Amino acid sequence: MGIIKQRNKVSGVVYVFENEKYWDKTQKKYKYRKKSIGKLDPNTGEIIPANTKRGRKPQTQPQAQPEVSPNEFKKLNRLYNRSEERVAVLRNRVKDLTAEVIEQDKQIQDLTRQNKRLTKAMSIIRSASALS
Repeated sequence: MGIIKQRNKVSGVVYVFENEKYWDKTQKKYKYRKKSIGKLDPNTGEIIPANTKRGRKPQTQPQAQPEVSPNEFKKLNRLYNRSEERVAVLRNRVKDLTAEVIEQDKQIQDLTRQNKRLTKAMSIIRSASALS
């Protein structure tokens, strides 16, 4: 794999590509494909990374974590513990409400069945009274 620099004659921008060699089975010969790495900065000579979706992924340096004072850490820890407690309370509330909804759904289904039975009984009584 080699790196190729290619200058655009119109804009004067120098693009940087990675050249990759591969075997083409159908033509039975080696071919080359280029992957865009980015542009060459004319002032510094550094490579400005292109869209990382296709080219090389840019070298990222690990960011240093900011130091936290002990007092700040204690404060953050208390906030975290309080939020955990709130989440636990809310989860229990969700469980209770879910059970309540299930119970109410069962009651609605029972009432619906009773309504169907009563409607059927009323239609039988109406048809019997109409015959007499």
